Amino acid sequence: YQERGHLKKLYQKIQSSDFAKSPHHSRIDTANFQAPVTMKYFLKDKAKLATVLLWYFCKLTEVAATRSGNLRGENINEEVHRQLSLIDPKTVIKKNLVPIERDFLEIAEEVGTDKVTTHKYNFAYENYLPDLRHSPVRFVEIGLGCNMNYGPGKSLDLWDQYFTHIDTKIFFLEYDAACAEKWKVTRPRVTVEVGDQANVDVLQSFVEKYGGDFDVIVDDGGHTMVQQITSLIHLFPSLRSGGLYFLEDLQTSYMQPFGGGYLNEKSTIEYIKAMMDGFYKMGPATEIIDQVRNIDCYHEICVFVKK
Repeated sequence: YQERGHLKKLYQKIQSSDFAKSPHHSRIDTANFQAPVTMKYFLKDKAKLATVLLWYFCKLTEVAATRSGNLRGENINEEVHRQLSLIDPKTVIKKNLVPIERDFLEIAEEVGTDKVTTHKYNFAYENYLPDLRHSPVRFVEIGLGCNMNYGPGKSLDLWDQYFTHIDTKIFFLEYDAACAEKWKVTRPRVTVEVGDQANVDVLQSFVEKYGGDFDVIVDDGGHTMVQQITSLIHLFPSLRSGGLYFLEDLQTSYMQPFGGGYLNEKSTIEYIKAMMDGFYKMGPATEIIDQVRNIDCYHEICVFVKK
């Protein structure tokens, strides 16, 4: 339970234990032993963790023994006082606890984005983004979610909470001008630009305006084949070395309303397959292949890493 995030499980185990269910528990004021320590923090050192947990156990036992009023309880209480005299938990906690961060999945679930409900993109994002989380990231997402039934801005909330550095820059490119206008000045680190991702001039203008050298680009835009392929070809070069391009909603490659269809040579999936041939200087998908280090695909999403 020493690993980050697992103290919540330990707390839950304590709550479900025989002690928690005992008659004495209902009469014990546990306000000082609740979640603020066990659920929100973890100890960097196993020995210090043991010390603090021992202190909390002793404190709980002291209260329980005092409430019970039996001889055995009094004996336990005497030993508890001895243990407590050797420990200064506030000092130990202050020096050795660091905050537990909510991970991508927790934040995404909280803000209500379909990236982790309808889809399971958390597996891709959690595999690549943690190392960038506290850096001054330059991040781009295509699509503000203006056509979503739960309303726009969920991804904006997600990324604004996930990336912590004060100098992080988050850019959105949104087709719906009226919707984009409402979100243009909502957050100090966020910039919302209006434009069509299928328009090469718009994409080039966007890169020129904001300087390129992006760390992460996410395509969660209109999901049509032309939009996805055009954006990939013309935005991927604007990534820095080692940059990441996440292409979501690849299921539309099999949907005719989006220009897709099984084995349709114009679909995004078929283009990605052709990029594999491109690694060997074969096939038509060669526009950016010389800049691609690897392609990592999950269900409905692929990640392209720049050399």
